[in-house]
Amino acid sequence: GSVCEDYAAIKAAVYCIGGWGDAYKNSVPRLMQHLNGPKKALLGPWIHKYPHFAVPNPAIGFLQEAKRWWDHWLKGIDNGVMDEPACTFYLQDAVPPKASYAERPGVWVQTAGWPDPQIQWQTFSLSDSGLSAGAQALSASRSICSPLTTGLHQGEYCAIWFGPDGPTDQRRDDAHSLCFDSQPLSEPLALLGDVRLDLRLTSDQPCGQIVARLNAVAPDGQVAQITYGTLNLSLRDDFAVASPPEPGAPLQVRFNLDHVGYRLPAGYRLRLALSTASFPLLWPARELTTLTLLPEVQSVQLPVFIGDPVACPFEAPQSAPPANLEIIRAAAPKRSLSEDVASGEVCVRIDDDLGAMRLLDHGLWVDQRCTEQYRTLPWDPLSTRADIQWQYRAGRGTWSVEVDSTLGLHADAQWFYLRATQVARLDGRQIHQRQWHKRIARSTL
Repeated sequence: GSVCEDYAAIKAAVYCIGGWGDAYKNSVPRLMQHLNGPKKALLGPWIHKYPHFAVPNPAIGFLQEAKRWWDHWLKGIDNGVMDEPACTFYLQDAVPPKASYAERPGVWVQTAGWPDPQIQWQTFSLSDSGLSAGAQALSASRSICSPLTTGLHQGEYCAIWFGPDGPTDQRRDDAHSLCFDSQPLSEPLALLGDVRLDLRLTSDQPCGQIVARLNAVAPDGQVAQITYGTLNLSLRDDFAVASPPEPGAPLQVRFNLDHVGYRLPAGYRLRLALSTASFPLLWPARELTTLTLLPEVQSVQLPVFIGDPVACPFEAPQSAPPANLEIIRAAAPKRSLSEDVASGEVCVRIDDDLGAMRLLDHGLWVDQRCTEQYRTLPWDPLSTRADIQWQYRAGRGTWSVEVDSTLGLHADAQWFYLRATQVARLDGRQIHQRQWHKRIARSTL
């Protein structure tokens, strides 16, 4: 289970390492906050890969850093690794939005721990004039019911295959969201931590979701996602206990956006965009839901870093010689969006073609492809479906193996329906086949 069930059970020294482009970024500051034993933290710009070869750059000498840690804790070598600042973070500079980057400009910063006095909280209100400093109440209610196709440009939950998985320009999703913009920044702003929302709202259904994106609006109008957060309103008070909202009854909704390290220059504006959908990141609630912000104080807290940058504290990346291999078919990951203009159905297709290669030392070849397709209609929550196919091929000499797997998911108001198949072949002859059909109750959605 998750270590959050009992942080005190961990007695060993822990070096928490992650990347802002990874799905596990929040684990690093959480571990630093709650572990009792010796600990350090490192968060760079990377996706779900080791920091000596991950993208986007800058890569670092991760293997040397790991060796320093183990030399100290496993061999008792006094190399000063525990005399350094406990936390090292990379603050990414604002850049034009793209689905993937080879490099992210930015700076390294360090703190003595987490939380840290170098983080100061700045409160903004969701006001009639936008995102305003201090406490200002909305003068009238503001409602939002986003089409279910909102979120097409938010990117994948976890970027892993070096593909175009990141968020693109947010303007099209912002058009279907309730947006609050700040005035242009008069001076640069550095963010480090988790943005926190405190809202008072109602739902017109006994279910619903809220999605919050903090965006950077450039002077030329391009909009890049800084961070985001989501909340199932039936789990607003306790993730373990379903408490469906009572239609029309005021709700106090507090939730955090993902941790982030980000620097905005002067002239940029901050935008908080609220929506009721994010497809295909979230499976829609069973009912189309309208959320209404009440004419009260609605606030967002920003973690502002006030410290100074430091020189990169790591050595240059090193690694073992690469595998001796031949590329048979180059990897070609792809993400595409299509719309049936007659029905309005939108399809997100992700082609994770991992390519084909032969390991020349022993002749084994491997060929892998995955295709994911997610479909939905803009105003029909029960139209959503997911279909995933994996193809795995491998062989050497005169023998070969193949495994084909499929997974499908759709739902009605009461149930999720899951179906899956797997077929295995040896030298072209089927030797295994299995099918699964499962029905899962929609208890909190």
